[in-house]
Amino acid sequence: MYAKDIMKTDVVTVKPEELISDAVIKMVKNEISGLPVVDDNGYLIGVISESDVLSHGQLLLVPDYLELLEVLLYRQTPEKYREELKDTLREPVESAMSKKVITAEPDTPVGEIALLMSEKDINRVVVVEKHKVIGIVARRDIIAAISDVLQP
Repeated sequence: MYAKDIMKTDVVTVKPEELISDAVIKMVKNEISGLPVVDDNGYLIGVISESDVLSHGQLLLVPDYLELLEVLLYRQTPEKYREELKDTLREPVESAMSKKVITAEPDTPVGEIALLMSEKDINRVVVVEKHKVIGIVARRDIIAAISDVLQP
């Protein structure tokens, strides 16, 4: 079994100049945890994942101890954190995306893809042909393929 046998071909992508908020909306709407980032010609230039969004600028980390005390003692609202969140979500995708992308070709064996996912601790592998995105294989796709094989 190969990538081409289990990959999803209706890949939702994002452009580097789109806002992080646009990427978040696409992920939520499509119930996916990451998006390939492509240029105007469809060439893969990166990936943005939930992890990238959450760690970008250490945006969603708990405020430090002194800031937390300030909020509690002086009854200040956490509006500052809301504003930081809004500012970050207005940044372009390219500011948060991962540029090192693990890819596969259509004829890559599924076992090799599963091993890559395990070794690199990633949830998806982008399938490319001549550097253009043609599909995506997620961990769930591999599990579904295993389940299909096990069915009587």
